[in-house]
Amino acid sequence: MQHPRFRSTSCPRTARGIAMIEVLIAMLLISLWLLSSAGLQASSLKFQKAAESRVTAVTMAGELSERMEANATGARAGAYLLESTATATTAATNCTTSACTPAALADYDLAQWTERLTQRLILREADVAVETTAGLTTYTITIAWDEPRGRQTYASGGITSKTETMTFTTTKVIRNG
Repeated sequence: MQHPRFRSTSCPRTARGIAMIEVLIAMLLISLWLLSSAGLQASSLKFQKAAESRVTAVTMAGELSERMEANATGARAGAYLLESTATATTAATNCTTSACTPAALADYDLAQWTERLTQRLILREADVAVETTAGLTTYTITIAWDEPRGRQTYASGGITSKTETMTFTTTKVIRNG
């Protein structure tokens, strides 16, 4: 019989079982962390696409505003009026190869603009309204596009959809004279 002071220092069986449980818990925590980081990355990509669509809408509205400013005569005459459209319009005259009147240039600008807009966004509609008062011509540019939302389904007015309609509206003021 051994003296109590000289007992074996090897781990008892219960200690070895606890170490195994600790390893399993660590593996579980690591796998949960990996799954949550994958979900976070997927959400990040979705939000990045939504931000890209917003930037595109802002950029395209700014481009049309600059075209209006470059063709101030046509803009003052209200030639940039665009009724609600979801498809690109066509211009009768190509103003890059021939001289155009201010009204024809406005038609050409709108045709080019709507064509690029439909290529870059899932366009719902684009609308350019005009109001002339007291020496100012004010255009209101509204761009609406569909934003895919993955597996999420939205219900509005009895219609269910996997897309959400986003809208950007801005104004451009042209001084008369």
